[in-house]
Amino acid sequence: MFLRVGLLVAMLLLLGASDVQAQRGRDLDWLQGHVVDAKSNEPLAFVRMEVTLKDSIWDSITDFDGFYLIRLPFGKASVRISMEGYVTYRSDLTIEHHRITFKDIRLDPVKK
Repeated sequence: MFLRVGLLVAMLLLLGASDVQAQRGRDLDWLQGHVVDAKSNEPLAFVRMEVTLKDSIWDSITDFDGFYLIRLPFGKASVRISMEGYVTYRSDLTIEHHRITFKDIRLDPVKK
């Protein structure tokens, strides 16, 4: 009997938490793209990304194939992308509401 009550309480808590997350997620949109070496066109893995928007900062890194996907609110954003051996990339862009905003980036190697 106690096991059933405990299980029921746990399920209700999980359902409530998922509903709160779903409501929060309604105001979030997506920034997606690919980061490559500007000279070789090879994808760059583990590139650090920083997006500043509405006085908040979102951090992410690219995957093994240079792709990234960040969930954040819509609005005007500043993007900063950095990786050792490459010139830091900076750009302003607008995250569209109810859309995926695409931004592919080419990083220039540091001149030696």
